[in-house]
Parts: sequence; structure tokens; C-alpha cells
Amino acid sequence: MLTYTPASELPPTPQKNQEKPWLLLLLCLFWLLPGLIGHDPWKPQENENVALIVNLLRQDNWVMTWLADRPYLDTAPLYYWTAALFANALAWFGLAVHDAARLSTGFWMALALWGCGLAGRELFGRRFGRLAVVSILGCLGLVLWGHHIAPAALAFTGYAWAFYALILALRKPILAGVVLGVSLLVLLLGATWADAALVMVIAAGLLGFAAWRRSCYLVALVTALVIALPLAALWGYALNEYSPAMFQLWWQQYAWGPYGGAAAIQWLHEPGFLPATLVWFAWPVLPLAAWSLWINRNELKSDFAWQPLLWFLVAITAYIVISGQPTEVIVLPLLIVLGLIAVAGVDDLRRGAASALNSFSVLTFGLTAIGIWVVWGILMWGGQSQLFLRLSRHSSSLMQFSPLGFGFALIVTVLWGGILLRPRAIGRKALTNWSCGLILVMGLFVGLFQDWVDSGKSYRPVGVQLHSAASQIQAHCIDAQGIPSAPLGAMVYFSDYPIKTMNPDECEVAIRLRQDPPRSGWTVIGEANRSGESKEKFLIYAK
Repeated sequence: MLTYTPASELPPTPQKNQEKPWLLLLLCLFWLLPGLIGHDPWKPQENENVALIVNLLRQDNWVMTWLADRPYLDTAPLYYWTAALFANALAWFGLAVHDAARLSTGFWMALALWGCGLAGRELFGRRFGRLAVVSILGCLGLVLWGHHIAPAALAFTGYAWAFYALILALRKPILAGVVLGVSLLVLLLGATWADAALVMVIAAGLLGFAAWRRSCYLVALVTALVIALPLAALWGYALNEYSPAMFQLWWQQYAWGPYGGAAAIQWLHEPGFLPATLVWFAWPVLPLAAWSLWINRNELKSDFAWQPLLWFLVAITAYIVISGQPTEVIVLPLLIVLGLIAVAGVDDLRRGAASALNSFSVLTFGLTAIGIWVVWGILMWGGQSQLFLRLSRHSSSLMQFSPLGFGFALIVTVLWGGILLRPRAIGRKALTNWSCGLILVMGLFVGLFQDWVDSGKSYRPVGVQLHSAASQIQAHCIDAQGIPSAPLGAMVYFSDYPIKTMNPDECEVAIRLRQDPPRSGWTVIGEANRSGESKEKFLIYAK
């Protein structure tokens, strides 16, 4: 006999999982690629860092790095070694050193995202690993440092895998110990002792929770220390053998990173730095993490996943607040923790809040994208209109059509439109649309405006003009006393002549800022400046 069963009482129909791994890989690829190649070193730190890398390639000893004739000890040299290896290998394909160095940053960031995804999956389940990656990709603060020639990407990677190892330790202690040991080694050889000490403090603090007071966790910690400390000590030994004075300088002034060195510990210089930075740096994971903590407040004390996350959050926050030299770079590990916390509450985000975030994302990035296309069109075909003239003041060159850049911009626009139409839960949809919108704007800016912006931000004209002047008189070296680090790095990179900032008396050529001429006995033989730059002018002198 046929009977009727209400739809509400029918068992749920199994639905095909709509999460496709290749879509996440594509998302990461489109986040990583824009801006890695195709432009000269830019401020704030790329000029200095590429000079450190090219100096490694020009010398035989890689124990320490040099900016011109000044030792650079702010961070250990692993990032610069990696970038130099990338530059050496990719030179066979005609890739410039600065482009190869940025690709090394992309390599480290890809590893970091992988580590973040594994940590999210280990904490909350398989599909949450993907969501953790998406949430971290949407952070505004990661955009610059994830595409920059700087050791920040390496430190970010070290933290990501260290957090994953600490979470994994109870299930696979030997594997976790190896991963934690390699992470500590990366931080010791590529960041500062303070970074490695923070990870060890976090690891020791987990012993305060009953779940971690087990022999398997101690096995993981011992394994990590056995791997990391002896190998890291090799660099300290090599530096001391190379120059005991340099080793002492590093130990006394730089070893502890944002806390200074053994001779001058610095702390609590800017306690208001973190709240002022975090408001925009961690958007949108900061409010999402706050919501996640609120709705899961009853499980915070007892749930396995929340205990390490809360301890990570407290330890890293304290590390930043009491540091003596806070910078955006030391806030980066906080993005990992906030991203992991946020994913636990995304699926429970109230429909009104999720819809608001989704609408804000679509409208903000959609209108921004339209504006970018319109501005590009005006600069391409605006003739001599008033708006064209105003926009043209922001660069010294005319907008040139780039088929490759235009194609990339068109692809990201079409893909963004396709992603908006994909069905998914409203919370995940809002977060995904934010991250994809950010990628859209990045892709459009890089694809359409990278060359136009590069002409005004590059110090290449300064280095080329200086090299030409030195060649005319066959100088042996160039005196660059008092030159700021950014243009100094560009002079090292774009000129083959030795640059001296200490004891340059034997140099036949000198370069100075216009307002800071050298002592008497020098004659002006030329001037140099960035294209379109009217304030920062350099004068070139000869004896």
C-alpha cells in the first residue's frame, strides 16, 4: 500500500561535496603570482634586501650578508641564501635577481599556506583546512609581505609549520618533532632568536594542559631540539670563525630581533602599536575570530582544539605588546592564529552578519574593480582631458598597453564573476568572496598598472646614472656616506662598482643628497633621481 511521508521526515539526500581541491590551488596561485615578477625593487625594503642578495652572489663567503660595506645582522641569512640560490638557478632563464628573489618569497608563502591548511584540518576537520587558507589569504596585512623581497615570508612559514607540529604532536609525535625541529631551524637561521624562543615558550606552555602532559609530547619536543639546535649552532660557529667581532656585534645588538641583543634588551617602547595596527592588518579575520570565540565560549576551557589556540593567541599578543621594536612583520604570526580561530565560527555566522559581509565584499571590490578598469581606460585613451592630466601626475611615464597584463586582468575579472555564482553556505560564501575580491583587485592593479607604477618607484635611474658617471672617470669605488638605505641598496644593485659608506677616502666618485654636499675638494659632475621625482635629488661628485 502506498503511503505518503512528509518531506521534512525524509532522510537527507546525500549531496556531492562541492569543495574541489583544485579550486583552492587556483585561488592560492592567483593570490601568489601577481607582483612577483616584472618590476624593479620597490620601497619599503626591497632595495636593501636585493642588495644583500646580489652581494652574496658577488662573493664567495655566505656566512653573513652585507649592505654595501656595512654588515647586515638584523636577521639570520637563510632567506637571503634561498633567494640567492633561486637567482643563481633562474639566471639560466634570463630572470633578473630581484624577480628570482620574489619567486623565493612565493615559495615560502606557498609552504606557509600549506602549513596553515594542515593546522586547520588537524584542529577542526578536513574541510576546515581549506577554509583556514581562504581566511588567511583575505588578510589585508599579508598582501604586501607575501609579495615582498624580505625574510618576513620565511618567518611566517616557520610559525605556520610550528603551530601545525604542536597540534599534531599528540597524534604523531615523531613526525611532529621533525616538523617542529625544521620549523625552529628555519626561524633560527632565517629570522631571530626571539622568534624561535617564542615558539619554545608556546611549546612549553602547552604542558599546562592535561592533554599535553604526556610522554609522546615530550618525545616530540626532544626530537625538535635535537634537530634544530645543533644545526643552528653551525651558523653561529661559522660566523664566529669568520669574524669574532661580527659575532659579538650580532649577539650583543641583534640576536633577539625586536628585543635587541644581549647587551641592550629593549621592551615596552610602543605598547599601543598592536591595537592600532591590528584593526586593518587582520581584517576581516579579527571580527570573525571574535565572533567565533563568543559562540564557542562554553567549549573554550575543555575542547582540545581551543586550548592550544587560546594559548597561541595570548603568547603571541604578549610577545608583540612588550617588544622593544614592534613592526608589522612580528604581527604576521597572529594572522595565522586569528585565521584558525575564525574558521570555527564561520559556519555559525548569523545570516544577517554573513550577508552584510558578503554584500560589503562584493560591492567594495566590485566597485573598486570597475574604478580600476575606468582609470586604466582613461590613461590609455583619455587624450588630453582634465581627468587624464590629473591622473598622469602620479607617474612619469605614459600608460602602455601590455597584452599579457591585460589578459591576466581579464581572466581574474571573469573568474571572480564565476566564483560569485557558486552556491555554498552563506558564511563560507562571504569569506570566500572577500578573499576572491581582494585577489581581483590585486590582479587588476598588477596586470594593468604595474609597469606604469614601476617607472616612478624604481631607483634604477639613480643606479644607472651613478654607474655611468663612475665609468667615465674609471673610478675604483664610490663614496656613498649618509645615503639612506633604500637608494643605497639600489646603488649597490644597479652598479657594479664597490659602494663605500665607511672609510671611503680612496674613492674618486661620491654621491650625496642635494642638501648634504661632501666636504670641499669635490666637483659636481652630474645628478640623479627617480623618474618624476622632484624632492629626492642626488648629486654626483668627482675629485
